[in-house]
Amino acid sequence: MFSFRSIFCILLMGSLLLPFGQTAAGEYWPPQPWLLENLTRSVNFHLAAYNPKDSLFFKDPCGTRNAQAMYILATAWALNLPDNPYYHDDSLLEIISRAGEALAALQNDKGGLPIITASGKKLYRFPPETYSQWIRAYWLVEKHMDFVSHQHWKQSLELAFEFFHHQCREGALPDVAHAAMALLFAGRVLPNPLWATTAKSCLAGIVAKQTQDGFWPLKDGPSLANDMVCMEALGIVQSFLHEDSINDALRLGAMFHSRWLWEDGSMASAIDDQNPYSPKRNLGNVGFTWSEEGRAFLQRQLFDSGEERPMVSGVYAATMLLFGSGLPPSEPLELPSVYRTRDHQAMMVRMSPWAACLSAYTRKPGNQPWLLDRQNMMDIYHHALGLVIGGGNAKLQPYWSTFTLGDPALLVDSAKKRPMLFDPPVDLDWVPTAAGLGTEDLPPSMSLFYRGNSCNVSLEPGADGALNVVYMLVNVEDSREMKVHVPLLRRPGGLKIGSMRETFLADAPWRHVCAAPSTLTWGGLRLQVPANAVLHWPVYDKEGAQSHDFLQARLVIDLPISAKQRTQRLTMDAVPPVPPTAICHEATTLQAHSSSGTPFESNAALQALILQFKETGESVTCMLPVETEGDYELYGNFLLGRDYGTVTVYHESTPCGPSIPCFAPRPGTTGPLFLETLHLKPGKAILRISLTAKNSRGRNSLAAIRHFYLNPLTTERK
Repeated sequence: MFSFRSIFCILLMGSLLLPFGQTAAGEYWPPQPWLLENLTRSVNFHLAAYNPKDSLFFKDPCGTRNAQAMYILATAWALNLPDNPYYHDDSLLEIISRAGEALAALQNDKGGLPIITASGKKLYRFPPETYSQWIRAYWLVEKHMDFVSHQHWKQSLELAFEFFHHQCREGALPDVAHAAMALLFAGRVLPNPLWATTAKSCLAGIVAKQTQDGFWPLKDGPSLANDMVCMEALGIVQSFLHEDSINDALRLGAMFHSRWLWEDGSMASAIDDQNPYSPKRNLGNVGFTWSEEGRAFLQRQLFDSGEERPMVSGVYAATMLLFGSGLPPSEPLELPSVYRTRDHQAMMVRMSPWAACLSAYTRKPGNQPWLLDRQNMMDIYHHALGLVIGGGNAKLQPYWSTFTLGDPALLVDSAKKRPMLFDPPVDLDWVPTAAGLGTEDLPPSMSLFYRGNSCNVSLEPGADGALNVVYMLVNVEDSREMKVHVPLLRRPGGLKIGSMRETFLADAPWRHVCAAPSTLTWGGLRLQVPANAVLHWPVYDKEGAQSHDFLQARLVIDLPISAKQRTQRLTMDAVPPVPPTAICHEATTLQAHSSSGTPFESNAALQALILQFKETGESVTCMLPVETEGDYELYGNFLLGRDYGTVTVYHESTPCGPSIPCFAPRPGTTGPLFLETLHLKPGKAILRISLTAKNSRGRNSLAAIRHFYLNPLTTERK
C-alpha cells in the first residue's frame, strides 16, 4: 500500500526532476550514451516532420503522435547530459510550446481529442497514453515556457485531467494504469492534491489485481500488451515513490515475461488474448529496470543477441533516461526447462531442440473486437527454425483453432457477411468450453473439451531430434464433424509436398488435398502429413477484413478426426533449407549487364542487386562462376516489397521454374527457392532475370536478388 509519506513525496516531485542527471554516463545502465543516441535521432526525425504553419508534427487528429513528439523533445531539452545537443535549447522549447498550444486547440469543451471514424464521423476521446505523455512533457518544461503558452497548456490539461480523475475514481478506463500514473503527475504539477490521492488509490488497486504468476488479467488469463502497460506505468511511478509493494509487483511481472520467451527473444503467444505472434524481440520497458530479474531480462533482450545494439524508439529512450533505476544487471537470465503457472492453466516446456507453450485458458467469444478468441491452444518452436506451429489467437477465424466442432465454413461465411459481429449465432464451436493441462511435465499434454466431446493433444520427442504431435478424440457425445487444424507460420522458401514441384506461396489462394501420406518441406521444416489432410493458404487472422498481409498468414493443415478415426499424428523435424553442399553466390558480387539498358545497382544495406525494371521484357543478366561440369540444383533468394514486380529466371533462353511474384505489403524475402536442375559446363553460367508482370499495386516494378545457390549433384543423389 502507499503511505502518506509517499503522497507527500509526490507533491515534492518537482525538486527530484532528474535524479540521474548527476550520474556519470559510464555508470548508468542501460548505457546513457546509447539511450541518448536513440533519443537524439528521434528528435532529429520529429524536427524534420514539424510544420511551423500549424505547429504540429503529424496530421494526427487524436494527437497521439504529436504528444509523443512533445514528450521526446521535452526530454531532450531537459536532460543535462554530456553530448546532449538539445539541453535547454531555446528554439526547441519554442517548438514544444507551440505544439502543445496546437494540440490544445484540437480539444472540445470537455478536454477530449478528436478521432475520425471509418464512416467519417468525428468523435472525441481521452487516450490515456496521449495525456500521460503530454503531462510528462509539461512537467519537464512548464517553469520555462512563456506565460501565454503556459496558460494554454495548463488550462487544457486541467480540463482533461478532471475527466481522468472521475474515471480513475470510478475505475471506468480500459487503460487505467497510464491514466493513474499521469494523474499523479497532474496532481503535483497543475497542482491538485485530490487527484494525487485518487491516483494513489487506483495504483494500489492495480498492484492488488496482479496474479501470483505476475500478470494482470483483463478477462480470463494473460493479456501481454496490458501487462507491458502496467509494467511501464508502475516503473515510472516507482522512480519517485520507491514502494516495496510496487517493487514486488514489478519483480513478479518481469519474472512472468521472462518465462514465456522463445530463444530468439520473441514471446509465446498462445496464452495471449490481445495480439497474435510477433517475431520482434520483446525489449521490455522501464518497469523492468527495478528488479534484478527485470534487468537480466533487458540485458538478454537488448545486448545478448550477438548483434549490434538495437535501435529503440525515442519514447523508449526518453522514459529509460528519466525514470529507469540506472542499476546494472547482476545475474544472467536463465530460461526454465519447464514452467507451469500457479493456476495450472499454462505451461512452457523446453525439450531441445524444441520448445512448446500450452494454454488451457478458455473464454466464450465476446463482442469486444480487441479481445481475441482463445482458440489456438499450442505454440511449437524450434531453436533453428523459430516458431513453426501456432502463433497465437485470432478473431472469427476457426482455421486457427486447435479443434473445431461443426462446419468452419459457417463462421467464415458469417464473418465475411457481417464483419462487425464478433459472436455470430452459428452452429460451430471453435473455442474449447473447458481445458486442462496434463499432470506430467514430460511428455506435455492437454485436454480440451468442445461441448460433450473431449480431445487430447500431446507432444512426444522422436528419434534424431524429431517431434511427434498427437491429436486424439477421446470421447464423443456431439455428432457434428470435428477437425484438427494445424496453423503453420509462413516460412521463407518454397513449399514442396511429396514429388510435387516446389511452390512459392504469395498472396494467391492455394489448396491441396493429400491423397496419400506425404512429406511436406518448407523453409527447413519437414512434416510427415497423413492422408486426407487438406492444406489451405493463405489463412488470415480474421475473415472479412478489408486488407491482408500474406507475410502474416498461416498455411493451415486440416485433419479429419471422428469416432472412426480417433487419432492423427504429425512428425516433424528440421532439414537445411538449402543442401549443405550448395555454393552460395552473393548477387552483389556477380558480374552483370543488361541488353535492355535496365539500370541496376548493388545495395549494401539490403545486401542485394536492385534491378530497376520499368516495362515487361526488360532483363538483367548475371554470370555465376562454375568450376566443374555437371548437374546442379539452382536456387534463388529474392527480396519482397511493395515496389516489386513478377520475375522469371532464364538459363540462357530456357525458363528456370515458374514466375516469382515479389510483391508484398511490407519488406521480406522469398527465401531460397528451388528453380531448376541444370547441366553446366566450366566457365560461367548465364542467368537472365526478366520482368514478366508489372506490379499493379505499387508505384514501381523493381526486382532484387540477394543470392543464387548452385548445389552439385553427385551420382548417388541423381
